Amino acid sequence: MGNIIDKLDTEYYAIILTIGLVIFIVGLLRELLSTKLPASDIMLSTLVGILLGPSVSRVINPITWSTAYNTNEMGDPIFSVPMIYKYISEIMRVVLAIQLVATGFSVPWRFFLKAWKSQLVMLTLVMIGMWLMSSLVIFVAFKIPYNHTSSFSFWEALLIGACVTPTDPVVSSAITTTTLAERTLPSRIRNTIILESSLNDGLGYPMVVLPILFLTQTGKSVGSNIATFVLETFLYQVVLSVVIGMIVGYLIGKLLIYAEPRKLHDKQLLVALAVGFSFVYVGTFRLLNMDELLGVFVGSMLYALVIEGPRRETRTQLQETVDLLFSSLAFVFFGLIIPW
Repeated sequence: MGNIIDKLDTEYYAIILTIGLVIFIVGLLRELLSTKLPASDIMLSTLVGILLGPSVSRVINPITWSTAYNTNEMGDPIFSVPMIYKYISEIMRVVLAIQLVATGFSVPWRFFLKAWKSQLVMLTLVMIGMWLMSSLVIFVAFKIPYNHTSSFSFWEALLIGACVTPTDPVVSSAITTTTLAERTLPSRIRNTIILESSLNDGLGYPMVVLPILFLTQTGKSVGSNIATFVLETFLYQVVLSVVIGMIVGYLIGKLLIYAEPRKLHDKQLLVALAVGFSFVYVGTFRLLNMDELLGVFVGSMLYALVIEGPRRETRTQLQETVDLLFSSLAFVFFGLIIPW
């Protein structure tokens, strides 16, 4: 019969084995990782991916699995892109959404109402300042005479600066939700980091789109690009996503309140409901071509306010599910495809 399991199948099962071992080891040593060692499950998952990837041991090389071709208007291929990049992008999108739902469940509304002024400053003046300073450093660094690589234009520098400005809520959870963080950091500082990292990820989207518009729509005037940015990006994709997110969160919360006294659902499945909540948001906003990150977080906060349920228990269970399953899966793949 020949070799039934080909190389692709071998790599596939190697990844399944790797992810299973990572989840098992992290679950077994979670308390040690969070309290005694300067590491997290995300770091461990990424390191495992790097060691098994094409840059080190070459046990697994997902870049060769499948290729998609970008085409021109005539349908002719222009350049190829490994499909694994698309898969990882979508996995990361879902992981972020679930993390934001967990965060939205946990942030107390009282803290949000109390700290909105400081958050407003951080999400406007501070965030824009970080964006401009990061872009300036990138722009100047590639203009230095001894740097022989091609220099970036002003808009390209702004695009890269926009990518590095937001705080990642998945990675920041390692310093805000662990046992060590809860024991050593005041709740005010932890809630500030959690809230800021969750909001600025969605607000970073307009910063990414603005330079892309000016880089791709070179035939249009500045006024036309600005109008497109304000109407389509800011008002439709950002502001309207917040409105829809609040409506969906409110309706789901009311449905849960309706179902609970009638014993239509099991409280033990709140984690599954929260994961389904994330998928509903991601699917809805992607189909509508909107910024799902901000809508997911605001909607989950309103949902938690409506149900007034056991946020702590739900968030703890959901956080552990995200870290052990989704984050491990995502960051093992991320380690596998990191270019060196």
